[in-house]
Amino acid sequence: MIVIQSGFRRVGDVLLAPNVVAVRNGIQPFTADTTARLLDGRPFGLCDRITWDVELWSLPPEDPPQRYTHAAYNPFGFNFDPHTGWLLFGEPDGDPGRPVGVKRADGTVVFAPEPDAGITGFALSPDGERMLCLESWRDMSVFDTPPPERRFVLCTPTPDGGWLRQQTVLRGDEFLSHPAFLPDGERFVATGSEHRTNSRRTHEYHVPVQRVFDAHTFAILETVDAWQHDGPPHFCGHWMATSHSSGVQFHDTFDFSRWVSVKSGRRKFAAFAADPAGQFFLTASGHRVSVWETKTWTETKTFAWKAGAITCLAVAPDGLTAAAGTATGKVVVWDVE
Repeated sequence: MIVIQSGFRRVGDVLLAPNVVAVRNGIQPFTADTTARLLDGRPFGLCDRITWDVELWSLPPEDPPQRYTHAAYNPFGFNFDPHTGWLLFGEPDGDPGRPVGVKRADGTVVFAPEPDAGITGFALSPDGERMLCLESWRDMSVFDTPPPERRFVLCTPTPDGGWLRQQTVLRGDEFLSHPAFLPDGERFVATGSEHRTNSRRTHEYHVPVQRVFDAHTFAILETVDAWQHDGPPHFCGHWMATSHSSGVQFHDTFDFSRWVSVKSGRRKFAAFAADPAGQFFLTASGHRVSVWETKTWTETKTFAWKAGAITCLAVAPDGLTAAAGTATGKVVVWDVE
């Protein structure tokens, strides 16, 4: 077991790769010193930026970490580029003239949307040979405008470490977010919503759904009711998992009509992570991490450390090690077996 004291007071997210762990600051200060402008250049008001703050630690931690800090508008995403090893994140929108898109940890743009457009999500295929971006045309010159044009953009890697737009497909006006490729690489999923009414037609409401698309034709293959969640789904073997504090919902990607729900009970889940091979998944409550087997859907092992309440979890791609970030800024890396 390795315990790392990061430079943050609270860990917001962790990500494991061979011989490295990425740690994201869980306290993201706002800076309201930027004037937003309309497309014609007129001032619109002050916009808050979030400080995207990350440390990269080698495993075992022999040297001081590399640290990257950027002020960005609503940054999202937390993935390693398999070709370059760089940590990637997305910046969806910004000032006129400010580069947005998918960026490396040092701020270099590796994919830029069309002019006057932004992105609402990106995902890397399992083989690392494709990147999917959700692109939206944004016209803020007037408020009474039609819904923005939304597009799927499929990219391939370039020798210089960037990503080249290869295919662009219109996808209607539905707002989609949190894209993720399924393990087979032939399909991807994105979070949307459906407008529904109850049986008596007295109440209207929106239901979060996962839309499953063909990765080549972009046709919708399935629509699955999903629990409300704050990020892309996890994949535990052939199971697609969405989680929140009340539990985890698993859908079989071979047959989406099959699903399993694991309830948290009195101990609300503060974090979740899954073994890519599908043998187990992790949940955290307070200071304790639980290991669950997918064969029986039962809790088989627990870990507890005096490192603070667990805020986030990660499992390495090989499924042998895991990491837990805490509310005290510590990161615990341990062997799951």
